[in-house]
Amino acid sequence: MGCRRAGSEPDFPELTESCRALLRRGSELYRSDLRFSAMPSDSRSSDEVTPSRVLVLEPDILVRMIIADYLRDCGFKVFEGVTADDVLAVLESGQRIDVIFAEVQLSGSTDGFGLAQWVREKYPDIGVILTSGIARAAEKAGDLCDEGPLEKPYHPQEVVRRINILLERRRATPKA
Repeated sequence: MGCRRAGSEPDFPELTESCRALLRRGSELYRSDLRFSAMPSDSRSSDEVTPSRVLVLEPDILVRMIIADYLRDCGFKVFEGVTADDVLAVLESGQRIDVIFAEVQLSGSTDGFGLAQWVREKYPDIGVILTSGIARAAEKAGDLCDEGPLEKPYHPQEVVRRINILLERRRATPKA
């Protein structure tokens, strides 16, 4: 994938039979069975720096799988979710999250805007990147996330760039 082969465009050959099988099961079944998954990003030894942790919140299963796999290949520990409630579940489980990458149009009790506001109030150390395919929604997201909104379709390398900008800013900001 993209982070493994510097300078080349990412391809996703693994999105063949396994994705078709998943789609046959249906998106709703997948969402109810696998609300969110915590998968290790790679097999780093305990001596190395802990990978940054990203929660990808995306209702479209194929989009979520592609970006989550890409981020894992880039060395991030990735959690996946479908609704804003999944963020609460991950945070209540005691997992540390560095960045939330969320679609604006989420189903459930809270959309991406509400989620971003809540995270900024309750967890100011967690960065938020909002994305949307709807131009008006993306513009509104500019007030709620650093670096402004990320409009769909986006390139996975741009997501990694934005995450790295947020992480670097947080490292450079002195703790109060």
